[in-house]
Amino acid sequence: MSGLWLKLGRGLVAPKARDDETRGMTTPKARKREMSKQTMREETERLVKEALERKTLTVKQGKTRIDSKCRKCGALNRVSAAQGQVRVPYMCKECGEKQRTF
Repeated sequence: MSGLWLKLGRGLVAPKARDDETRGMTTPKARKREMSKQTMREETERLVKEALERKTLTVKQGKTRIDSKCRKCGALNRVSAAQGQVRVPYMCKECGEKQRTF
């Protein structure tokens, strides 16, 4: 009895047979072309420029979302802050404690 046997409900079951040569290897079709960080940046910039030229993508700045932890109960709260604001007043969703973000 060679290999690993699994014990299932009614008895021992042999695992699927595999060749040791092919174990853990991928086929050449499954591999993707590896890109360096610089080429990924260039590709991203190119795609964004193309989308902006086609007018299908609108870029706008919105409010900042801050994840803040309650100082009383420790619950996480998500707070929206306008541009330029750092300390935003909010009330904890769990305990109702009034506080400000850091």
